[in-house]
Amino acid sequence: MEIEDVPMRLEWIPANATQPVVMPLLEVDAGVADAVIGGEPVRTPAFFKGQSSKPGWYWMASTGRLVSYESKFERDFLMGADFAGNVTAVLPQPLRLHFERQERPKSHVPDYLLALADGGRVLVDVKGARARSKPLNQVTFTLTQRACDALAWQFHVFTEPNPVYKENLLFLAGYRNRRYTLLDVHLPVLATVVTDQDLPVTTVVDKVAAAADLPVGVAAAVLWRGVWTKVVTVPMGVPLNDATPVSLAVAGVL
Repeated sequence: MEIEDVPMRLEWIPANATQPVVMPLLEVDAGVADAVIGGEPVRTPAFFKGQSSKPGWYWMASTGRLVSYESKFERDFLMGADFAGNVTAVLPQPLRLHFERQERPKSHVPDYLLALADGGRVLVDVKGARARSKPLNQVTFTLTQRACDALAWQFHVFTEPNPVYKENLLFLAGYRNRRYTLLDVHLPVLATVVTDQDLPVTTVVDKVAAAADLPVGVAAAVLWRGVWTKVVTVPMGVPLNDATPVSLAVAGVL
């Protein structure tokens, strides 16, 4: 049987239900497809002492909820999705796809389903670059892409981020914390300081400190809070330092 001809079934658990619903993929309508994001995970990640995969929970500022992850790669993915600013909901282990075929794979549980602000849905698998290239995983991804095409969803395979980007993101993620929302009152000043020209970090911090009558350390926190909230932007592919150029992210965002 060719991959293109493989029938599929969708298994998911509606909100507050304990038993899964299993139905042929071809019978899944738009209402069911939209409801999956509000359902329950189809399986529960294992947490036990000494495990090597380093699972945990990540608090997403964009959704205001804790989301489980089963590896550091998955945590990196959640952090990047949070930073993107357009994610409204995340469901881990959202569904199980059953592939009616004799060969492996016969089923697959993707890692995350995201709801986007524009109404879109993105199904995500998180795999390291080496694992991604394995033949069995390649077949799994091809079948999953077919399922997403039928559901009118996007499909994305996330691999290791650029190390510099990851370090920058780890730093900026600290400013997602709720305590830093107290600084949001100063973000209009930051937007005024960074107008139509790029300015280095030190210049922006000094100008914000002077304009808002703030200590330099607090002004720096305003800047990094502004990067996280997309008031201003910095190049994420190079190490952040005092000379990093700062640009206005969206004109009139405030």
